[in-house]
Amino acid sequence: METSIRVVIAGTPMIGGSALVLYDDLRDRQAYKAAEFMDIVEAGTGDLEKMLRAIDQDPAVESLFISAFDSAPRSGMKGKRRLLARVVAEAVVDTAKIDESMLITYALRDLDAVHIRVLRRLADEWHLELQTRAHVASDGASSGTSEV
Repeated sequence: METSIRVVIAGTPMIGGSALVLYDDLRDRQAYKAAEFMDIVEAGTGDLEKMLRAIDQDPAVESLFISAFDSAPRSGMKGKRRLLARVVAEAVVDTAKIDESMLITYALRDLDAVHIRVLRRLADEWHLELQTRAHVASDGASSGTSEV
């Protein structure tokens, strides 16, 4: 099938050659990200065979792996790809962590850089509110007044 795609792209008038270069580059990037994911999973499990056995024996581990492996190469965020790989490894090593790993994987699946920036701003606002409350509480305590 890849050959068919390459033939169609190469035969596209005026942009065929450039599009083919872009296609090859994108395919290489996806392959690199997938290999990076597998390296992290293997390092986390200590044994690739252990991971393969866990996938064969436990449908939940298989589902987790498929979801994480599908999401990781599509992300431009290295931290997201690494976290996805680590939660898979954790679930393989300790099946008690499968639920938490699935939750993290499903939460990360659609999360991208723009969402992280929004969450960071939300966290900043939350910290500012906590600091304001602490400041108000300490002012009230030092003046002998009560907020009750």
